[in-house]
Amino acid sequence: MAEEARGRTVFVAVIVAGIASIGLGCYCLLRAFDVFDVSPDFAVWFARAVVAILIGVAGLHIGSSRVGLS
Repeated sequence: MAEEARGRTVFVAVIVAGIASIGLGCYCLLRAFDVFDVSPDFAVWFARAVVAILIGVAGLHIGSSRVGLS
């Protein structure tokens, strides 16, 4: 029973990390559009935003499926 609760705690942490990653992706997206006129900076911030959002979505998917949320 304790081992199952510990496993769920890990996946709840994955869900929280996924939410934080999506928040970071939104911040990077805002920064990307702040420097829209500077081409290299825009590309870097936009790439960071896309990667952070994808990692966040993957974390939410994995965490919620393992915890039992549909």
